[in-house]
Amino acid sequence: MADQKISAMPSANPLDGTELVPLVQTGLNVQATIDDITNYTIGTNSGFGEIYVAGGTTPQTTSGTANTYTQVTAFTTNGASATGVTPVASSDKLTLVNAGTYQIIFNATFSASNNHTFLFRCYNSTSSSAFVNTVTKNHTQSTDPHQVGFNALITSSGNQDVIVQVASTDTSQPFTISNANFIAIQLG
Repeated sequence: MADQKISAMPSANPLDGTELVPLVQTGLNVQATIDDITNYTIGTNSGFGEIYVAGGTTPQTTSGTANTYTQVTAFTTNGASATGVTPVASSDKLTLVNAGTYQIIFNATFSASNNHTFLFRCYNSTSSSAFVNTVTKNHTQSTDPHQVGFNALITSSGNQDVIVQVASTDTSQPFTISNANFIAIQLG
């Protein structure tokens, strides 16, 4: 059986995680279970973090120059988190600890004066680069609350801070974010 090709072996029954897998660790032949490998993969290649604001009343103003982005500074609370993402509501950022692919989610309710266009995006403040696949906009048609959000996959080289930025197609437009969450989930 030791000289049998894997392709000639019978198919396994449904896996339960206790099956043994041969490995080489520091030059020695060792064994591990599928559960051991799964737990290692989840523990080192996953993570999530969130910052949010609920019931926010602090006004903010966009840049004095049209179409120039500035950081959203509305977040007040660190939400749930696990290894891989560090939420820092006091600095309105998420730190992506590990290199890899992340799902980035931003949703907000904001109010502003009538007839202005606001642009929101995710920005990597460590490398000074925007994620072009995260730009979203909302043109206010009234002073009623408006919704805005994005959901995208981004790549991080590790230890990078991501923030939400806002711009207006006009100059110095005031707005107030009443509710928002900014979430990063490491996918691999």
